[in-house]
Amino acid sequence: MRIFKPKWPETRMGQAERLLGLLALPRPTAPRNLMDDDLAYLRRAAQEAAGLLIQHDFRRLTERFGYALAFDRPRALALEEDFRRAAAAAWPFEGAEPEIHIKTFAVNDTGLRAVAECMVPVQEHGAVLMELVLTGAGASRAVTVEHVTGR
Repeated sequence: MRIFKPKWPETRMGQAERLLGLLALPRPTAPRNLMDDDLAYLRRAAQEAAGLLIQHDFRRLTERFGYALAFDRPRALALEEDFRRAAAAAWPFEGAEPEIHIKTFAVNDTGLRAVAECMVPVQEHGAVLMELVLTGAGASRAVTVEHVTGR
């Protein structure tokens, strides 16, 4: 039984916009205008990132994917702090494996192509939401951990 039902874009994107002050971010849309290998690349990256988060390997996770909300804190420490805060207010979730949903953005000037929403189990009936963003395409593509949140 899956309990978590993301309310995208109103809830998740609204929080990100207020947090980052980036009111001009494009809204996610159904997958389109993205090459299949870029979507597959994002999915593999999300699976890898979720595995590293489950292992609490914050150093390797941030070395591999960075952390957008580190601000002036060391990235691994920032991600660990934010993860612990999110885990304390975990989303209701039934399942032992991460659940990944890919959404794409409409063509835009920001370079944002897609987002992977990953529900990562952290306790018996809870999970945190980790979002990774894909920028660029082909050889110039990059995936970055955007944030980790609880309720």
